[in-house]
Amino acid sequence: SLNTWTQTATNMTSPRFNHTATLVRNAAATVVLICGGQTADAPTVSATCDAFDIAAGNFTGSIYATMWAARAGHTANVLPDGQRVFVAGGWNPAAGAPGYLNTTEVFSAGSFLSATPLGQGRAFHTATVMGDGRVFIAGGSDGRNDAARKESRGFLSSTEIFDPVGGGMVYARPMFVRRMGHTAALNSSGVLSVFGGLGNITTSYIDSVNATLL
Repeated sequence: SLNTWTQTATNMTSPRFNHTATLVRNAAATVVLICGGQTADAPTVSATCDAFDIAAGNFTGSIYATMWAARAGHTANVLPDGQRVFVAGGWNPAAGAPGYLNTTEVFSAGSFLSATPLGQGRAFHTATVMGDGRVFIAGGSDGRNDAARKESRGFLSSTEIFDPVGGGMVYARPMFVRRMGHTAALNSSGVLSVFGGLGNITTSYIDSVNATLL
């Protein structure tokens, strides 16, 4: 019921943070798919996924699926069919410096399939499913801090769009401000607004908003 917290009788297979949780509906059950993140032995990063069964009110009790790549600080979006999940980017120091991933995957029918890579590695970005089903990916960090980008501390202004029908990935217009750890919200008119975040040249918090109409 509302305004009531209930502790589940079972737990995830392992502690995790900087993971994702996505509602997935399939013929067998409706589950919350919980993937990746850093474990209790941080900075160890996980590739495993747990599943919380909505009807049963508990976790399935075993690893539900395993991604191709271990990742934390990634995004996971359920696609318009309600059964597939698009996973993008993330961070894993074991992948080699600087550890920011450009790989993507799609969860479908109980397993993961590799998908079109991002144009650049990024983590702590946002990914929003637009009204036409495409996924708009914005900002984040790629860990690079170089003079060519005016000592950006790795914060990104770049954006990309993934088309789940054709499978393509293309760059879109960049934001005005580099940012990571921000939020993004889509309104009923199709305007995507990006709020706050940490970024630009200094470690300052941002109160400006970017909006784009797609």
